[in-house]
Amino acid sequence: MTNLAPTAYNLFENKKYKQAIHEFERELEKYNTITPRPEEYYQLSSDMAVAMTMANKTSKAIKLLDTILTYYTDNEDTYHIGIVSGNLAVAYEKSRNSKTAISYYQKAAQCFNKTNHPAENYHCQYSLALLYMKTGEKFKAISALNSALEINPNASIKDRALKRLMNMANLS
Repeated sequence: MTNLAPTAYNLFENKKYKQAIHEFERELEKYNTITPRPEEYYQLSSDMAVAMTMANKTSKAIKLLDTILTYYTDNEDTYHIGIVSGNLAVAYEKSRNSKTAISYYQKAAQCFNKTNHPAENYHCQYSLALLYMKTGEKFKAISALNSALEINPNASIKDRALKRLMNMANLS
């Protein structure tokens, strides 16, 4: 995260999401009269949407993230398209729309693969594997987890244990 709104980020880090949203909104007011809005506006808006998701305000978060995604798509900013797509995936997953969440995780992973950001790609593949497991799609879960572990062969013990568990589930 950034130093643009230290109070908002501090509240966010301390899981005080509703207060963080309020602070993000206060900080964003500074940009209301600026045209075109600077990059900082979209960064703060995106982070506020993450706080909204964490505060169970997923429909507001999705609406805001859709607007931000349009901005980054119009500017052909593949890395930030990946970030926002990943945030949309989390919001849709939290709102129990697994199909749409999967689509956004896949889009984010493609963006991170294209822009050579392996840590972010690993996170997307790993999240995708967990979501596939929740939806009962064992083969897709194993494939996504294998993709994650190809990106990061030194994954944590938890990741390797999950892979073993998924492989056992595949055998049954």
